[in-house]
Amino acid sequence: MSLRGGASNPHLASAASEVVLAPPEESAPQASAIPFLPRTLYISVAAKFCLAMTFTGAWVCLSLWISSGWVLDLAPVTGNALAWAIVILVAYLPGGIVAFLTASLLLDRQPPLWVMSPTTPLTVIIAARNEERGIGKTIEAISGTDYAGPVSIILADNGSTDRTCDAARRTAARLGISLRIISELTPGKSIARNTALRKVDTAYVMDVAADRLVPVKAMRRRHSRPAL
Repeated sequence: MSLRGGASNPHLASAASEVVLAPPEESAPQASAIPFLPRTLYISVAAKFCLAMTFTGAWVCLSLWISSGWVLDLAPVTGNALAWAIVILVAYLPGGIVAFLTASLLLDRQPPLWVMSPTTPLTVIIAARNEERGIGKTIEAISGTDYAGPVSIILADNGSTDRTCDAARRTAARLGISLRIISELTPGKSIARNTALRKVDTAYVMDVAADRLVPVKAMRRRHSRPAL
């Protein structure tokens, strides 16, 4: 996810043309954004790490105090060095790792969502070359997400020699989702993607691989924290 800016990209190709625009048959009513009540306290990642390390150190110190008798009993048999090595490998090291993981999981809290259901218009860019078999499923997955705002798709066709564009048109028409196809003949999906960026007219833009199935909640949650 990114917020569009005004800077130009020096790698934008000039040999691009817009092939087709397929608007949705019927626009769905937009849902209003639902504010989300933020948590009263959010601990930064650095603070979480320090707290987890402090807890781990305290746990290891407690383990040293409790298990001091182990070393004393084992030393006459194996020697002091080997006794300490055995206790460290068997008890202190695994215990410290488990303590750190436990503290990290207990402290893990995602930053609060700004809104539960963002409605800001979103453009999804798909750079593709010869993706006839998978492009339909990719568009279906985008259409099936729970993003409440209007979503449009720009297919940046990078010189496909199969029926990628036809498959995308059929799927978009069937699902009623807005689709623009941009033809970029210069090899390189990054070049095709940058060419498509010039056509974006929404505040939010998201890049999706042509063979990637977007999870249902991914677009909504990704754009619920626009400042991150």
